[in-house]
Amino acid sequence: ILSDAGIKASAVMSTVERRQRARNFMDSLARQYPDIPKDSLMLHLRKQMDSRTVPEWLKEEDFRKQDINIKLDETLARYFREWEMNGKLDVGSGILITPYFPARNTLNGLKISFNNDKVAIDSLKAHSGSSEIGAKGQLTGLRRALLGRGGLKLDLDIYSDKVNANELLAAYSAGSRYTPPQDSEAMSEASDEEYLEMVTSDTLTVTDSVPALIVIPSNLNAEIRLNAKDITYSDLEIDRLSSKLLMKERCVQITGTEAASNFGNIDFEGFYSTRTKKDIKAGFSFNFKDITAEKVIGLMPTVDTLIPLLKSFNGQLNCEVAATAGIDSAMNIIPSTINGIMRIRGRNLAIRDSEMYSSLARKLMFKNKKEGYIKEMSVEGLIADNVLEVFPFVVKLDRYTLALSGVQNLDMSFKYHASLLKSPFLIRLGIDLYGNSFDDMKFKIGKAKYKST
Repeated sequence: ILSDAGIKASAVMSTVERRQRARNFMDSLARQYPDIPKDSLMLHLRKQMDSRTVPEWLKEEDFRKQDINIKLDETLARYFREWEMNGKLDVGSGILITPYFPARNTLNGLKISFNNDKVAIDSLKAHSGSSEIGAKGQLTGLRRALLGRGGLKLDLDIYSDKVNANELLAAYSAGSRYTPPQDSEAMSEASDEEYLEMVTSDTLTVTDSVPALIVIPSNLNAEIRLNAKDITYSDLEIDRLSSKLLMKERCVQITGTEAASNFGNIDFEGFYSTRTKKDIKAGFSFNFKDITAEKVIGLMPTVDTLIPLLKSFNGQLNCEVAATAGIDSAMNIIPSTINGIMRIRGRNLAIRDSEMYSSLARKLMFKNKKEGYIKEMSVEGLIADNVLEVFPFVVKLDRYTLALSGVQNLDMSFKYHASLLKSPFLIRLGIDLYGNSFDDMKFKIGKAKYKST
């Protein structure tokens, strides 16, 4: 539904231009293949194209259904070839109602210019649910895409003063599961207001639905720059965010992301790939500054499985996590496929409710057996083959200076070693801590593995 809309367009017969383009194309082929007779160039080109190997990311038939399809039927395509168009469209306001994205989508202003090969968005302001979106950019490659012979290229700047990512993802997920009813008479006879109520009433209230797999279209190359404020995603609230997104060959690369949030400052880079059903992957590099362990786990629940000790730390941490992983069809990370590295740094930390700390405190006769305080700590580790390997690190705790290292398996079994580098005792010793879980911990006192910091 559009209100206060106006369109201006002109079209001229393009016979001369089409013939000139055809001559220019044939001339370029002749220069490329000088040994081929001119009347055989098109046949030679078709043979060359037929002999090309189709890449894997174009073979997945189910994924190809997610590609952008704007091909004209033959009647419209003939007019499209014969006429060159130029025009402008101005819209004051509008509403988009669709069960395939069942949010309340309103248009608050649109100015575009277009021709046969390009649509330029001079200005766009819209609302989707409670999110505000503005955009400026251009979509090119329309000529070949409308004739079914090529892809599209998008260059876009997006800006927003409010984004509710929870709503938008819920609408996408609900729309991807929508199937038209067998009896659509009730919908066809409904008024616009009733239809809007039908397609938006129940879909956004579902919180336990399985997320739909986001498949990247193969026929869209894009470069998108994002600047946004007041973003809500799960429990994360972002005051401001800037990022750049590149899309090509069913892959998305995100670079230069900087965000200031209620969890702390975040730097992020990543990629997401849906080349085939057996090749759905993601990679990321997170850098959290001045964030609590509880909030790290809230953002990335898998971290709690990999680093169960992390939830025992109270205080501000700086965390760097970089990893790649496979993803299932419900958009969940498959823990066994994670390969990555992590670094955790902190100052003035407190350790509470840690079975490992309590065990150490009893065996080594800490002054404070309930909680420990750490002035400074830096831990690094490697994640691979279902194992987190924690590299040796030094920590000053109670009356002791300890060197610790170990391995943590994804089944929650573990084996850690602590060497006493400095203690009230005259002897140096080591403690091995191991078990199937931190609730079933065993220890063994033996030789210190590390001698000095």
